[in-house]
Amino acid sequence: MTNAGTTALRDKTVPGVAEKVIEAVKRRNPAAINLMIQTVQSNFLGGELYTVAFDMPDGEIGPIPAYNNRVYVTKKTIEVYGNDIFLLEVLGAKHSKSLFEFLANGDIVSGIIALAVTVLIVPSFLLSHITSSQISVPDWITSGWLLILGFYFGKASGRGE
Repeated sequence: MTNAGTTALRDKTVPGVAEKVIEAVKRRNPAAINLMIQTVQSNFLGGELYTVAFDMPDGEIGPIPAYNNRVYVTKKTIEVYGNDIFLLEVLGAKHSKSLFEFLANGDIVSGIIALAVTVLIVPSFLLSHITSSQISVPDWITSGWLLILGFYFGKASGRGE
């Protein structure tokens, strides 16, 4: 890696983390030599993903090709993965959203409320029209329904700009 690449890499990392990443890979692969951080992906599922390249010493059959380990770093942990498939399985399982996290989104909640109120009110209006009977819907329910629909669609149309 050139000095310019090293400087750019150093600017992306938190001080001291790069050394800890190298140490973690060295613990996983004690015979590894020439360890070098190749890339850093910041904002990777709430952490950073480091790619660390290294060589292994020559074996009985000759030189062993270069290896890569992925290192996932969060505020609390440093996890080393030798296989990308295993990395994706573990991190995918850790970072899947629960129902609570899904419902914590205000857009989802306002959409569910608007849909529920619409499903309850519209059939009553249709039924009153078909039977030619008068169903009295309190003004506060109608006003609330229109307020919720106006809020939901106004917010949705404002995002397009």
